[in-house]
Amino acid sequence: MKTPCHWARLAVRLVNHVFPEVRFDTWDDCQHYLPHAQHCATLIAKYQLTLKEGALLLERLGTYRFQQAAYAEAETHLTQALKLYEHHLREELYQQALAVGEQALGSEHPDVALFLNNLAFLANKQEQYQKAEPLYQRALSIYERTQGLQHPDMALFLNNLARFYRNVQNEERAESLLRRALAIQKQLLDPTDPDITLSLNNLADVLIDQQRDEEAAPLLYRAFAILLLGTSGPEHPHVESVREKYASLLERLHRDEEAKELLPD
Repeated sequence: MKTPCHWARLAVRLVNHVFPEVRFDTWDDCQHYLPHAQHCATLIAKYQLTLKEGALLLERLGTYRFQQAAYAEAETHLTQALKLYEHHLREELYQQALAVGEQALGSEHPDVALFLNNLAFLANKQEQYQKAEPLYQRALSIYERTQGLQHPDMALFLNNLARFYRNVQNEERAESLLRRALAIQKQLLDPTDPDITLSLNNLADVLIDQQRDEEAAPLLYRAFAILLLGTSGPEHPHVESVREKYASLLERLHRDEEAKELLPD
């Protein structure tokens, strides 16, 4: 099932392909594609897209609007473009750190696994799935060999790899990894540890994708309870999003009275 975020990425790539370099002789074409480019700028912000094509499009859009004396809009687009270019620079830095780490620490050091995980995370966000999967797998393999199968940090690696498989619509594999992460956390962590909520929330999302709402509901309820009753309490940044997701799920399950109690007034 294609998500709105997927279609947003596709739209950005297509508009970037047709929006011309900004010159005096291309102004008519720029004007023709202006509404499309502006809409893509909105999509980039809404879905927090990190595509390099997005940076290129925003730079040309900002330059064109600057030449039209629309200075406030130009500043907004150029600032967006700069942030995306910085993101891609960070990816290059991660690659450099990986090379240095492998040389200094050896290819089997846990820190090398962290560098690999960071690179995979960036590749996954950019939909470079063929690049992301082997990086995630290598990171997980290194951590398994060096830290053991039951190390608490394994849950984070498993969650990241599960997110990748969810993006490529391999829900079965994602579910398996998340259940493994929860089993590790159940064995090693206090039942109220907020770190557990990451696995609970991600597993609930996978189940919801498969229309298994009855199975997802108790996971979201537990995540909500842990966050609400934890040290951060109602001020925890994820409390509201989990509550809204849980209430929406209850509505779909025709449990309206419970949903009303959770929704804000």
